[in-house]
Amino acid sequence: LTSVSGDLSIAYNNELTGIAGFANLASVGGKLEIDNNDALTSIDGFDNLASVGGNVRLNGNDTLTTITGFTELATIDGYLDIDNNDNVANLDWLSSLASIGGDLRVYGNEALDDIGGLSSLEDLGGDLTFHENERLCASIIEALMGTLTALGWTGACESADNGDC
Repeated sequence: LTSVSGDLSIAYNNELTGIAGFANLASVGGKLEIDNNDALTSIDGFDNLASVGGNVRLNGNDTLTTITGFTELATIDGYLDIDNNDNVANLDWLSSLASIGGDLRVYGNEALDDIGGLSSLEDLGGDLTFHENERLCASIIEALMGTLTALGWTGACESADNGDC
């Protein structure tokens, strides 16, 4: 499988512990959602995924700790939501992401303390929202906002209840 023309949703699979079967997938034409998989601890697939034509949502995967796929993902035409993944500590898996067509929303990720994986981001078409990431220093969010502003971004930034480092 090298492409999906529509949506790809992996959701509400309470016995799923890992995702590793999408190594050859290069594009998703619609949205990509990985939501509410209670036993999911790792995502190792998606090594060749370069673009998503819709939104990307990683939500409510409470036991997820390891994400090593997505390192080739460069373009998301819609928004990117990363929310309520209590054990995800970093966004290193997004190291190639250069463009998000919509908003970037990161909230409720209790262990998140590093967003350095967003260092390749050059184009954000929407707003930037960071809420309730208890270990993520506000200064790191401000630095990302400054970098995006210097690149011509004119969206709004909302940041609340993040770390006071």
